[in-house]
Amino acid sequence: MSVNSFVHMTFDRVLRKSFIYKAMRFSVTSFVALVLHLIINVFGHEQLGINVNITYPISLVIISLSTFLMLRFFVYPGASEKKIVRQGSQFIISTIVFRLLEWGLFSLLVNTFKLWYIFSIVAAQMIGTISKFIFFNFFVFGQAVLSQESLRRDEAE
Repeated sequence: MSVNSFVHMTFDRVLRKSFIYKAMRFSVTSFVALVLHLIINVFGHEQLGINVNITYPISLVIISLSTFLMLRFFVYPGASEKKIVRQGSQFIISTIVFRLLEWGLFSLLVNTFKLWYIFSIVAAQMIGTISKFIFFNFFVFGQAVLSQESLRRDEAE
C-alpha cells in the first residue's frame, strides 16, 4: 500500500459515521475513567491522607484495567475475538507508555508548577485521551480498520 492510498483511506475513515460513533463511545469511556480516577484520588488524599503522588499511580492501574474492558466490549465490540491476546498485549504495552507520560505530566504540573492536583489530573487525562483514541483506534483495536474489507463494511452502514 502506498503512502498516498494510506492517507486517502485514513481520511475517508475519519469521515465515516462509525469513526464518529467510536469517538463518542471512547469519550464516554474516558469520562467514566476520569470520574473513577478523581474518586480514587480525592478519597485517598482527602479522606485517607495519602499523598497524591501515591494515589495517582494506584488509580492509574485500576482505571487501566477497567478501560481495557470498556474499550474491548463497548467502544470496539466488533474487534476480532481471535486477536484478543495480541490486542491485550498491545494495550498493556501502550497503556504503560501512555500512563507513564500522564503520570509525568501530572507530576510536572503538581510538583513543578504547583497546580491544584485535581486540575492536573483532568489536564493529564484530557491530553492522554486524545492521544490514546487515535492510537487505539488505528493500531490496537482497529488494526484492520484501513483494510478494503472494513471500508466496504462501513459503506454498508
